[in-house]
Amino acid sequence: MLHGPRCMLSLDETSQELNATGDKDFGCRGFDELYGHEPGDDLPWHWHEGFEAILCIEGAFKLLVANRSVTLTPGMAAFINAWRPHAATGEPRARIRSVTFDGELVGGVPGSVIARRYVEPLKVASGCDLLVFRPSDAGEQRFAWHLAEAIDAIEAEEPGFEITARSHLSQALLSAWELAGAPAPVAPEDTVSAERTSLMRDHIVGHYAERLTVGEIAAAAGVSERECLRCFTKTFGVSPSRYLLIHRLSKAAELLAGSDMPIAEVGRAVGIQSPSNFAQLFRRDYHCTPRMFRARARG
Repeated sequence: MLHGPRCMLSLDETSQELNATGDKDFGCRGFDELYGHEPGDDLPWHWHEGFEAILCIEGAFKLLVANRSVTLTPGMAAFINAWRPHAATGEPRARIRSVTFDGELVGGVPGSVIARRYVEPLKVASGCDLLVFRPSDAGEQRFAWHLAEAIDAIEAEEPGFEITARSHLSQALLSAWELAGAPAPVAPEDTVSAERTSLMRDHIVGHYAERLTVGEIAAAAGVSERECLRCFTKTFGVSPSRYLLIHRLSKAAELLAGSDMPIAEVGRAVGIQSPSNFAQLFRRDYHCTPRMFRARARG
């Protein structure tokens, strides 16, 4: 089935979307949703372990992934890599159809030839946080077509729809792999990098309200600052400092919407001591002041 017109996210303390890809027996969820730029109508910063593919149907959909921003218009599609923090708004309104799916849905069991050659290399490929497919390019059209066919199959739920959806998502992922430059199979050191990044991310989540330096984040995994930067950039597409800020602002948005805490205290509670700096940083990512966000979220 498809979820919509506005499926609210369920996030944990790390801003990871819970149950992003649905039932593990299938590992895939489809969405047909409407978005705006007001708080509650937008898509807050979050991440998930699965891939996400988006097709813009109506309006303009502003998508922010890691440090990139792109506006999708009707006919354009996008692929968001696993683990990458992302957010979105309508400009001013948008309708999208999308799918989130586990790599194992198309790759099979871990270690399979498909997983090793296509799925895992794409997950860790440098510069592949966000891939955009335009209808003007015949090769890139294939991604949007296979995505639309997969979504139609999920919506219809006819006998065998899971096989049909998996087949089209496999072809869509192949298009993403090709657009990414056909990255080579994963090397053993990439697994070590992912484990280190997990340790450092957990340290950020546990200490985001404190004064954190890149050196302290790196120390959580026993690596240098340079290696810390490399790990975060490769896994999440952002620096450790940017990841920390995204997490802080996500927590600030929760406090603004769900508490009566004074705005300056909200900033300090998430580790941003200067009220003016907090307002500036919040406005940059959420496109409104903290006060406006609180009013809209409650209105």
